[in-house]
Amino acid sequence: QGISFGGSYAWSRAYDNASSFGSGGGTVAQNDQDPEAEWGRSSFERRHAVNADYTIELPWGTGRHWLNNTGLLAQIFGGWSWSGSFVAQSGSPFTPRVTGNYVDVASGVNGTLRADYDGSDISVSDPTTLRYFNTDAFTVPAQGAFGNAARNLIIGPGSHNLNMNLSKNV
Repeated sequence: QGISFGGSYAWSRAYDNASSFGSGGGTVAQNDQDPEAEWGRSSFERRHAVNADYTIELPWGTGRHWLNNTGLLAQIFGGWSWSGSFVAQSGSPFTPRVTGNYVDVASGVNGTLRADYDGSDISVSDPTTLRYFNTDAFTVPAQGAFGNAARNLIIGPGSHNLNMNLSKNV
């Protein structure tokens, strides 16, 4: 009848010790003597993802309900379809890093040292763009020590996207 719908839901879990896909750069271990400490959520993981799409052929023109002929109006108004897609997914993981650490800078890298995590709740009751997670749960590790926070411990905000298209088949 000229209408189609589709959709999918994906639940995923992905862990590794060095993913950098989608994170904007390579991953450098905090402590090259302890690669097991790098085990954590993959940077590309989205726990939940919903995809939906639709296409609706509009009912005018040859072979349709209205203007079912080969006249000028059927040529102008016929062959149109409206389609779209919707995607909603949970947030991407982030690592609590300490930037500007003198040991990192002296070795030619920056941002490999992770913060110390005190175990308190990371989420906040009313997140904003300026404070999306509980920053008080993290501190700078003691000088010369590595942070105990896991890689990709913080889950960022989710996202949603709606696309629509009006097209004519000529």
